[in-house]
Amino acid sequence: MASLSDVPFDLLVVKLVAILEIAQRPQGTTTPAAKQELRHAVAEFRDMLNRAKEVANGLPGGEMLIEDQDEVINMLEDLRNKKRAQLAQFSERIVQGSSAATQSLVQEMVQEIDSNASTPAA
Repeated sequence: MASLSDVPFDLLVVKLVAILEIAQRPQGTTTPAAKQELRHAVAEFRDMLNRAKEVANGLPGGEMLIEDQDEVINMLEDLRNKKRAQLAQFSERIVQGSSAATQSLVQEMVQEIDSNASTPAA
């Protein structure tokens, strides 16, 4: 299966313009050479268009209706928002928990300093 990089989508327009230029020449496509040139240009355009269709049909999610895709996007955005809220709550708990632990550690250090300060030197 072709990938997006295999199909130069911008060349589709170039190929279509080439077909139109051949078809709109003053002499038209009455000569065998002009008819052959037009057939060749149309065949190139058709081949490139078929490759582009294959790539487009192979894209993930392409089998879903737009409404279904929107529903999945909304569901994923809701899930993301819930996860962000949970992460914010979790980090808040850690900050609060570390504050309590820090306060306890500071009090222990103050008590130790007080204890050391009041103990006579030997």
